[in-house]
Amino acid sequence: MKRAFILLLLTGCAPACEDAPLAPASAPPAFVVELTERGSLVGSADGGALAPPSSALVLYTAEGAIASDRWLDTRTRWEGARGTFDALDALPWHQVPGRVTLALAEPPSLVELAPESGAPPRNIALPFGGAPLDWAMVGDAPGEAAVLSRTDGLGTMQPGSETVRAIDLEGLAGEGTLPARVAPFPGTSLVAVGLERPEELPGAVAIVDAESGAVSLIELTGLRSCTEVSAMVGAAQVAVLCAGEADGAPSERAEAGLVLLEAGETVRVVTTRTGIAPAPTEALVGMSFGWVAALSRGSEGEPDRLLAVNPVSGARVMLRAELWSLRDGPALGEGAFDPNTRELWWPSVQLGIARFRLGDDWEALSPLRPPACQRAPVRRLRHLP
Repeated sequence: MKRAFILLLLTGCAPACEDAPLAPASAPPAFVVELTERGSLVGSADGGALAPPSSALVLYTAEGAIASDRWLDTRTRWEGARGTFDALDALPWHQVPGRVTLALAEPPSLVELAPESGAPPRNIALPFGGAPLDWAMVGDAPGEAAVLSRTDGLGTMQPGSETVRAIDLEGLAGEGTLPARVAPFPGTSLVAVGLERPEELPGAVAIVDAESGAVSLIELTGLRSCTEVSAMVGAAQVAVLCAGEADGAPSERAEAGLVLLEAGETVRVVTTRTGIAPAPTEALVGMSFGWVAALSRGSEGEPDRLLAVNPVSGARVMLRAELWSLRDGPALGEGAFDPNTRELWWPSVQLGIARFRLGDDWEALSPLRPPACQRAPVRRLRHLP
């Protein structure tokens, strides 16, 4: 399928970026940061599909220095490339040491890039079907097992063999069930998969053993749309973010809920905390000391709100509230946490990258601005372990 041309909303001129695409980073990066121009979409001359806004990936060190101001952008191609990365492609939440993993929809593939060495990328071709949404790997050795979420279903794979074994998700969780985000239970071969189920079914999470392929279901009564999952730091735990059931009139907004799962001899529910924020709440990030961060999405008249929540103690801290921008739309994006520095970085149209440090209390740090050579605001962040 041909890509369309794109019309961007440009404001002024910016200096050219110094770094050539996919050049080795100047220092070990700790974050990959995506900047995306909101722009306007225009159909191609032959009536093809609309093109997405263009994106660029920037690499930052843990200290906040820019290691590459344009490491990759929408136009970047590499040797053996089966496609290019753009704003509509998934940026997997689970990244593995020494690599940046991208999920390309056209054609379906995973790409692993080495930011420090500039080594040739590794293309993992996927069977044609749904676009990859997210994945999680267990183990560090070559041929590690992985769980792959796609728009058409769920599967396990051995990246070395580039084959996917389908999981009968509808047989497990009901007709119409689709997978969403995936997250590993640290230190185990188990992976949690967030699920989107029909409204008449309770929220649920699939538990997959990436090595054996065994799969089970945990239903979460009183919650629905449990699509967001994120690994916690320092424990074999995964946090789950769900939409709650609205009380009263159907027009009322449901309150989001948090569930904490722990892997032992079995996977058990540690705690359930309801009413943490009005839905939709998204962009769940597991952190240290039992804390998670999540974004309560606003609207043109209601600010986006970034919350830190401890599902066990019930503590909740409002880290930032920001009104939408007339030019750039939603104010806050998808953030990431560095367990080494205990810093939470979060995209902000107004600030660039808002930063907070988790200690005895939450401390707001000086924000980081995007590279001067980039016009677009920061939209997504992923930590590179």
